[in-house]
Amino acid sequence: MSFAESIDKSYGFVPLWRSITKWEWYEDKNTVTVYEYCLMRAQYKDIKLKGILIKKGSFITSRGKLAENTNLSVQNVRTALKNLVLTNDITIKSSRKGTIITVENYDYIMKKTNELTNKVTKSQPRPNQELTTNNKDNKDNNVVVGAEASSTNYGNSFLEFWNIYLKKKEKYKEDTLKFWNDKKYTSQEVEQILYGARMYSEEMKEDKHMVYARTFLEDEVWKRYKLEKEPLGMDVIENEMFRDLYK
Repeated sequence: MSFAESIDKSYGFVPLWRSITKWEWYEDKNTVTVYEYCLMRAQYKDIKLKGILIKKGSFITSRGKLAENTNLSVQNVRTALKNLVLTNDITIKSSRKGTIITVENYDYIMKKTNELTNKVTKSQPRPNQELTTNNKDNKDNNVVVGAEASSTNYGNSFLEFWNIYLKKKEKYKEDTLKFWNDKKYTSQEVEQILYGARMYSEEMKEDKHMVYARTFLEDEVWKRYKLEKEPLGMDVIENEMFRDLYK
């Protein structure tokens, strides 16, 4: 698969500015690789995972997972993280469930992303502007674009669910979408489904009995996971920085 073929708009994006060449670690490929991975993994909003509040701009991981997912050695990962901490690009905290990495200035990075998106949108020809506006409206209302609501037109909320959920097969995607559309979920139910999909996927990721996406929806497995409106405070997180990274 080429880079272009891997692009999926439902995942969103982060900017890669040409001025990155001025960055202190630009020529250190291991540090760049780890930082790019941190940007891609950082949560775009607060969530509670494994009983711990993961703030926007943060994610939970371990040295081993970072090494596996970046194809670097554990020592290279450790050095890269140390570099990024030194320049205040990330901060690291240890918790009972793993290492929490936070991308510093995440809001600023996302603000620049939004500014770029708005600039591109405003520069589009009028038909494209109207299409963009309609797509935004449809995302807010959780509907599929098109008079026929063709099965090839995937709603943004469904795509978010599909991307979050671990056990699925592409050949079942349209059937699952049809079930999703037939149910006409409310925005509150969609929020609960997305939360449940994250929690269930994390809980069952190594369990062969994990159900497929359609069954997850059909059997309403997502209702097992209560969406906490008031997340736990950060006092549940231990503050021993680098404890499991540098011991």
